[in-house]
Amino acid sequence: MAGGLAREVIRSMRSAFPFDSRPGRHDLINLRDNENPFGGPHRHYPDNRNGDLVAAYARALDAVEIAPAPGGPEWHWGADSILITRGAADGLDLIFRTFFEPGSDAVAVTPPSFAIFDELAAVYRIARHPVPLLGENLDRLDVGRLAALPVKGVILCDPGNPTGTCLAPEDVLLLLDSFRGLVVIDEAYVECSGRPSYRHLIPDRPNLVVVRSMSKALGMAALRLGAVLAHPELLLALRKARLPFALPGPVTAQAMTELSQLAMLRGQIEAFAGERDRFAAELAGCPRVGRVFAEAGFVTIEGDPDLAAELRRAGFDTMPEPMGWPGHVRISVGRPSANSRLIAALKAAPRAAQAPKTTPETGPETGPGTAPETAPETAPETAQTPGTTRTAGTAHSPGVTRETGTGASTGAGAGAGVEPATGAKTRAAWALRTARTAQAPQTAWSPRSQGKGRQT
Repeated sequence: MAGGLAREVIRSMRSAFPFDSRPGRHDLINLRDNENPFGGPHRHYPDNRNGDLVAAYARALDAVEIAPAPGGPEWHWGADSILITRGAADGLDLIFRTFFEPGSDAVAVTPPSFAIFDELAAVYRIARHPVPLLGENLDRLDVGRLAALPVKGVILCDPGNPTGTCLAPEDVLLLLDSFRGLVVIDEAYVECSGRPSYRHLIPDRPNLVVVRSMSKALGMAALRLGAVLAHPELLLALRKARLPFALPGPVTAQAMTELSQLAMLRGQIEAFAGERDRFAAELAGCPRVGRVFAEAGFVTIEGDPDLAAELRRAGFDTMPEPMGWPGHVRISVGRPSANSRLIAALKAAPRAAQAPKTTPETGPETGPGTAPETAPETAPETAQTPGTTRTAGTAHSPGVTRETGTGASTGAGAGAGVEPATGAKTRAAWALRTARTAQAPQTAWSPRSQGKGRQT
């Protein structure tokens, strides 16, 4: 049962605030919450379940996301399967508090990845097992190794931050079919990626948790809202661990207003993706820039160590060595005029040595309570390997064959004792094959049209 994944203390705990909604929704006078009846317009506590906001958010997701192929299970997205949080990071914090026992449980991460995963593991004394991403574009999982580790959970970031690429969907499906612990996928940038969300797999996979953000593509960063989407049994455990009345009423009211403007949301996401692709194409032609990764809500480039410092002197604040990934710079997508000025600054900068080709570093264990780690069994690839088949828009690891529509993977992703996904669950590949090319015209160059990384 999915509920068994929660910590024992959470499973046995009785919530101190079991009520979900305000008494007025049931035509009752509120003499329960100790509010000041003589207070001002904000004297009432907000709704504890946020049912109206959940409904508005679910409608917005259906409107702005790439739709999965038909044939999936019937599923109602409501307050029993969506928990609105104070940003995606709050959702991740809540997941660590609810499911991983301090000092005894362990998680696997796939560097280079979101640094908050490591920070939360350190804070909650959860041992961390790094299993580096594989493949030329760092879009492959070492599924065999991940499934064999003595861990309770695997934490993924897809689209990746800082890598800016999407994971191979067949690897994610294989992991879900071969690993019985909790699989958490941080999808903060999925609306920008041109693929459907993995949330559509939750009905058939009760061990899957998807974390989302309203700060990125939805453009509501100041409101600090995110969401955790999961099977109702997992969500019930999360609600027990969550503090009551977590979302301020004025914040939820403003979010309701913005989430109701579906055409505006679609337009701003399309505008962002178009400008990101234009920006990436221009960056790929700049001196001192190596490969360009642009499937998320930013652009990551390979560049020499001084590149970010020179951009700062030119007036642009970027992120060098994002999340500890050496030899790279993460650049947010700005307004077209700002992006064009940055391109001009790069082209005017003095030339230096060719951008280094680097590999992700696993790094030392962080924080107290983490278990010592052995070196990775296989080093991640950073260049095309002999004997590998390459097609436009994909990247392959040695011995791996990717066939559209099968959802199966062999070689690097299939370790001993890990069976390829078969039967009903493989039908979930429906959700994960759609690219932006099927939805809208392409710009002159984009990761979907000419490969995720461009070598210069």
